[in-house]
Amino acid sequence: MNKHLVEVMTAEYIAPELTLRSIQACMAAIVEGYSTRYQQEIEADLSEDYLSYTSLNHLEYAIVHVLQFLHAHHLGEHVSLWIARQEGVHIRLSGQAVSVALVHELFSLFPPKETTQNMGLAISRLLIEAHGGNLLCKTCSIPGQAYTEFVLIIPPADMEAQESTEPT
Repeated sequence: MNKHLVEVMTAEYIAPELTLRSIQACMAAIVEGYSTRYQQEIEADLSEDYLSYTSLNHLEYAIVHVLQFLHAHHLGEHVSLWIARQEGVHIRLSGQAVSVALVHELFSLFPPKETTQNMGLAISRLLIEAHGGNLLCKTCSIPGQAYTEFVLIIPPADMEAQESTEPT
């Protein structure tokens, strides 16, 4: 039943209308809107860019849910965001690693009853997968290097599409 619900949700509500967009421009708009609305600082390095067929609304939903999760778990540490052309968008909370048990529950559409996690990150993963990408969570708990990092793998548009949109 759960598998069927996910399939119906994906087909009816999540399948995006994709437009060729600059990931840099998308992230700049999302970070500015988030910072203004939630009064949270994000250290953003938007020096890299690439084009991708994407839905701005779906990207915003996913990024906002990741940022809200990280800001709910930070204790004065900073949240940083950067774009890596070959890897996608990285969002990292330095100084803290969430538990491995929590990471396993993050992307569950139907989390155990005792957990307080909402389904926002699970839906975010479905949205990114609808773009042909993925949403991952990595943690490192080495003293002095602890972090929790989300990676939104957003595939670049093929080179032909990117070349046709560049000025000559």
